[in-house]
Amino acid sequence: MPDDRTNDVAARLVQLIALDEAERRRIAHELHSEIGQDLTAALLTLQFFAEGGLPADEIEGVVEALRGALERVRALSLRLRPPLLDEIGLEAAVRSTLEPLAAAGGFSIELTARNLPEPPPPAAGICAFRALQDMALKAPRGANFRIELRGLQGGLQLRVEASDGASAAVEAFEQRLCGTGAQRVEDGGERWLAFESPPTATAPAIAPTAD
Repeated sequence: MPDDRTNDVAARLVQLIALDEAERRRIAHELHSEIGQDLTAALLTLQFFAEGGLPADEIEGVVEALRGALERVRALSLRLRPPLLDEIGLEAAVRSTLEPLAAAGGFSIELTARNLPEPPPPAAGICAFRALQDMALKAPRGANFRIELRGLQGGLQLRVEASDGASAAVEAFEQRLCGTGAQRVEDGGERWLAFESPPTATAPAIAPTAD
């Protein structure tokens, strides 16, 4: 069993993660709702002028540049804080984030989820999502990952199996979660990482962002 010092370190790390998530949410909202809207307005204005008879070839280059900038802003805002994590839940957020990464990175994932608490314990959900995202970002091409999420007595449990060549990514994933309060548990010969209850300290509340 972890001692008080280990629990205190995990609790402080959870608090730092929650603060980081609050800042990610603020930046993602600013990118999507402010900068993104400004770029959209500029794009529509240019299209209006183009239809009015201004040189189309000159305007088209600016339009394409704005479209590219807008797509990069949208992609960055999703990487910072996927809205699905707040709006739909952990399973949808993990699936919508990992599947594009798998397609781009040349690896595959199989995700199953059972009896997840709705919503999952806030700090546990954030820690699990970020650990899985980080694992996917470091996944080697050609790897296969089998990810299981389940709820148990109000807590959250995860396990990941991977093909040969991806063991380092899985080990880093497990170490990251254990550093935020998850415990390794055995169930039917399978090894799970478990947040049996919300991590040791209550993470700072993250106020909802207005649309």
